[in-house]
Amino acid sequence: MLGRRQLREKVMQSVYAYNSLGTDGEERLVEKNLMKGIDHIYDLYIYLLNLVKVQQEIASNKIELAKNKNFPTAEDLNPNMKFVNNKMFKILNENIELSRYTQDHKMYDWDIYDTYPNNIYNKLIESDLYKNYMNSGINSFEEDQEFILNFFVEFIAEYEDLHDWFEGIQLN
Repeated sequence: MLGRRQLREKVMQSVYAYNSLGTDGEERLVEKNLMKGIDHIYDLYIYLLNLVKVQQEIASNKIELAKNKNFPTAEDLNPNMKFVNNKMFKILNENIELSRYTQDHKMYDWDIYDTYPNNIYNKLIESDLYKNYMNSGINSFEEDQEFILNFFVEFIAEYEDLHDWFEGIQLN
């Protein structure tokens, strides 16, 4: 789902470009640029959903590494799996359209070894949001949904380095 604000911005940019050209023959060019802008917004949307999704993979990988240490602690052997079992991750993993689009466009997928997802994960596990979520006795869809929403707002939407990277690859 594309954001209304983003669509409005692209439409206004296209209307301005159309009016600035002053010729009637350039309608197809303006429409083509509008559609290209909308495609970029959709690609950004897929990138961000996959960025949320890869957080579960990073957590699972770290749990497995801890279990396989030479001298694992009791916490390593019996970790709190609440984050990994978050119901929103299950929904993202089972989303057919997201999986298909990511499969067709491998460049919009993240790897667990990429810098940005790992930086975000490391900031997340040090945060009060994560600690409160992991220690709460509640295990509901609403809590999982609220946690992912707050995680996205606090750690992905506010991450300036990620914004700069998206601008660098011209996905803004």
